[in-house]
Amino acid sequence: MFLLAAFLCLPVTSFGQAVVIAPHPDDEILGAAERMMQLKEAGTDIWIIFVTGGEAKEWGDPEENENYSEQRLGESHMAAEIIGIPEDKIIHLGFPDQGLAKLSDAVYESPYSLISATHDSAHWAGLPYTKGYLENALRVLLGRISPDETYYTSPHDAHPDHAAVGEVMRDLLAERAEAGYEYTIHNRHFYPPYPKPHPDSMKLHLIQLFMSQFHDALHQSYLEHFAAKPEIFTRFVPAI
Repeated sequence: MFLLAAFLCLPVTSFGQAVVIAPHPDDEILGAAERMMQLKEAGTDIWIIFVTGGEAKEWGDPEENENYSEQRLGESHMAAEIIGIPEDKIIHLGFPDQGLAKLSDAVYESPYSLISATHDSAHWAGLPYTKGYLENALRVLLGRISPDETYYTSPHDAHPDHAAVGEVMRDLLAERAEAGYEYTIHNRHFYPPYPKPHPDSMKLHLIQLFMSQFHDALHQSYLEHFAAKPEIFTRFVPAI
């Protein structure tokens, strides 16, 4: 059981700790860049947790996919530095891109990396790709960080990885009897039209760091539109 309430604009208050959980490198900027900048200005320490490295590019080509992941993560690190988030508050879990919704009790092997456990560069190396290990990794990090605000992708997001993270986070927040804030990247319907982003928008500049995602002019325009799209968060409150 839980309660939900939508917030277009959250009040900015100085908190001790906030954590933003991103299924892939760039989700944190598309969905919560303005919020992170507001929190930082208010004196909040911000953590970013990347659940995957965003490596899913070419099936069966681990080297190409590893290079792609390194590029995407590097872009996210550049954006975090501009916001003012230090390297020691950025965590890479290394679970499988395009595979989070497929995790179960059985160990999953990624068709992109051809591995079935977190790699050596992950926060914890060698964790088997199962739903239980993902849940426990996030459970331990929430316990260590003890955030005052937690942001993560909605379980209603149309991207399976995003929805899977949202479902896990709702369960963990219910365990902790804590509220969370859900953001949506992919709706299940067309986005309403938004004005062209202002060229001086800081969020637009951050989005433009993600050159790896500008596969063509149309996709670049789609991503840049997030700089004009209002950041809307839905507050998840587990029933006590």
